[in-house]
Amino acid sequence: MKNSLIKNVAVFSFVALTAGAGNALADDSMEAQMLESEAKFVSLDADKSGTLSQDEAAADSALAEAFASADADQDGQISKQEFVLYSGDATAAGN
Repeated sequence: MKNSLIKNVAVFSFVALTAGAGNALADDSMEAQMLESEAKFVSLDADKSGTLSQDEAAADSALAEAFASADADQDGQISKQEFVLYSGDATAAGN
């Protein structure tokens, strides 16, 4: 009886850890994707102001073409948050 209980606890622990690892891998994948867009933003932000000007955006032809739509608040600069939205890594709701 004692051995059976130990085996059941061991199996339950293994299953729980395995299921948790799957969720962790999904979270890591999302984090890596976000970090990729943030890294791209940093590489484009030549003056390190935290925003992208039209001149800085010109280094990426697709972004340069989409500048007006990527600049959601139409202030003439693309913030990191706007860039992440433009990149498709997040939604306006933050998901």
